[in-house]
Amino acid sequence: MLLLVKITLTQAEEDSFTNNHVLTKLLKTKDSDGNDLLGPGSMVAGSPATLWGRRWEITQQIPSNLSKGNASGTSTAVIYGNWANLIVAQWGFPLDILVKHYGSSYAVRQGEIRAMSSLDIGVRRPESFFQ
Repeated sequence: MLLLVKITLTQAEEDSFTNNHVLTKLLKTKDSDGNDLLGPGSMVAGSPATLWGRRWEITQQIPSNLSKGNASGTSTAVIYGNWANLIVAQWGFPLDILVKHYGSSYAVRQGEIRAMSSLDIGVRRPESFFQ
């Protein structure tokens, strides 16, 4: 079962993230007037889908095997929020790359590449994200 809740926020950077399971359900759902809630006409090539005037991005990194109540392993997640209130901090070098071409890898004509970046994420206003 898919529960849809309309949320009104005052900020301009409101977006949602979900997966193909929710997209498929939204494409089959009608509003109270019988109109498609989300139809192919709202998805232009290269543009995100919209629902109630808000962007919906589709990614397979959102889990679709969650459990809630009696639904075991069949629930899916939707992340909705004002992304302007999400802070991503990076410190040190933007990207530290180490190329290792010696040791056991070198003996078999291989190399190793290691890339690291130091990041942290914080929320400026927790009420900006729907749970």
